[in-house]
Amino acid sequence: MADASKKRDIGWNYGTQGATKDSINCNFCGSSFDGGINRHKQHLVGGFKNVKQCAACPLEIREEVRAYMQNKIANNPKFQVRQPEEYIDVDDLDEMDDYAEMMPPSKTQKISSSGGSSTARSVTKGPLNLYFSQKSTQKGGFEKGGGIDETKKILRERVVSAFAIWMYDAGLPFNCVNHKSFDKFIEAVRQHGPGMKPPTFHEVRDTHLKKEVDKVEKIVDEHKVQWTS
Repeated sequence: MADASKKRDIGWNYGTQGATKDSINCNFCGSSFDGGINRHKQHLVGGFKNVKQCAACPLEIREEVRAYMQNKIANNPKFQVRQPEEYIDVDDLDEMDDYAEMMPPSKTQKISSSGGSSTARSVTKGPLNLYFSQKSTQKGGFEKGGGIDETKKILRERVVSAFAIWMYDAGLPFNCVNHKSFDKFIEAVRQHGPGMKPPTFHEVRDTHLKKEVDKVEKIVDEHKVQWTS
C-alpha cells in the first residue's frame, strides 16, 4: 500500500494500488498498468505517448487532473522563472527535459491575425518555457524575449571560465586558442552534445598519440616517394 505522502496525490482519488508497488488500477475503465501514480494521471488526462487515454474518465475529472499536474510543475522550485543574471545549472536543464514528459499537452491557443480574424495555432509548452519568455506583438504573433540569448551567454561564460582555469593549471600558452586544431576540437565537442566524458590519460598518451604518429609517418612516406622520383 502506498504511504500517506503519496496518498495525498490527486491520482489516488481515481485509482487503487495494483498487485505490485508500481501498478495502478483505474477506477473508471478498470485497466491496470505499471508506471506508478504519475503514469496513472497521464492515463486519465490523455495525450501521452507511453500510455493510452482512459475512455471512461469524465471530462471534469480529466481537466481537474490536468490542472493539478500543471500546477505541480509550475510550483516546483527547480522550474521557477529565473532572472537572466541568476546562475543556471545545466544539470537542472537536463532534468527539466526528463521531467517534461509529465507535462500535460497544452491546448490549442487562438491567436488573432493582422486582419482581425482568429486562426488556431498550436503552441507546445513545457518546463523550459519558464526560462524563455515570449511577448505578444500587435500582429497577434509572438516575438522572442531575451531569455534564450541571456541563457546562452551565462552558459558560455561558465564554460570559458572553466576552460581558462584549466589552461592556467596546465600552464598552456594563451595563444593555444588561436590554433585551427582548437576550433576543430570545440566543434567536435559541440556536435557530441551534453554528457561527453573527458579524455583519459591513456587515450591522449597512447591511443590517439599513436594515431597521430601514424598519420605523420604516412605523410612522410608519401613525400619520400616524390623525392626518389
